[in-house]
Amino acid sequence: MPQNTFTTFRKSPNSYNRAQTPSNEEVDTQFSTQIGLENITTEERGGRSTKKKKDTRVFFSIEEEKILINNYNTFCGNLSERSDNQLKSQCPKNHNVIQKFNGYYKQVVALKKSGYTENNMMINPYAIWKWLEQCAKVPSKRTKPNENWNYSSSSNPETPIDVFESDTPTPLARPMGQKAVKRKIKGKGPFPSTLVVNLSGIEKEMNERNVVQKQIVEAVASDSIVKMYEILMKDKDNMTQEQRNKHKIICDYIEKSLVLIIN
Repeated sequence: MPQNTFTTFRKSPNSYNRAQTPSNEEVDTQFSTQIGLENITTEERGGRSTKKKKDTRVFFSIEEEKILINNYNTFCGNLSERSDNQLKSQCPKNHNVIQKFNGYYKQVVALKKSGYTENNMMINPYAIWKWLEQCAKVPSKRTKPNENWNYSSSSNPETPIDVFESDTPTPLARPMGQKAVKRKIKGKGPFPSTLVVNLSGIEKEMNERNVVQKQIVEAVASDSIVKMYEILMKDKDNMTQEQRNKHKIICDYIEKSLVLIIN
């Protein structure tokens, strides 16, 4: 009788639905023979006994075997068969999501600086999230037009913006460097908790630098225009035929460049 029960669970996957669940007596008889402690040998060495196991396999108990068989039959009965094409179409969907998450994770790790902790790495994403939270949301569906064929203004309320809060630079807490962190761990010297940096002076300096760079670009452009004009008006009487051909090519290039600069 146990042999018939064993062959019932060895059938092909297509016949799982027709397989019958064995009774408790049959399962008890099938899995009642458990390997005991016969393979454990005891050796005497220097008055001390050492136990050596020949077989380290761990077997399931009878109760565990019953639970495993019942759950396996229940799962196979609820599982629907899928073809190779269905599995191939599902794989790219999961792959795209995994690659997207992996890309975001690499971007966050790449922004990590010396001395940054996991808490410092969360400051910038949290600040961006707060800024996006204050931005205008996607407008809701507008209502039907009124008698004048104008959409209702209540359907698209304007998002209030605090000018004082947005224009006022906030102090930035600068983290300590790697060497400062090591000295702090060793307990050498006093260290401030945070270093506050005022961004107003930095912003003013950047604006002045942009103005100077713009003036330099304009001066270079005006000087280059004068030189280009001199090349165009150069006398061609004393030139050879080869020099005239090269001069013509250069003039065509200068004319195209002047058109781009003027426009």
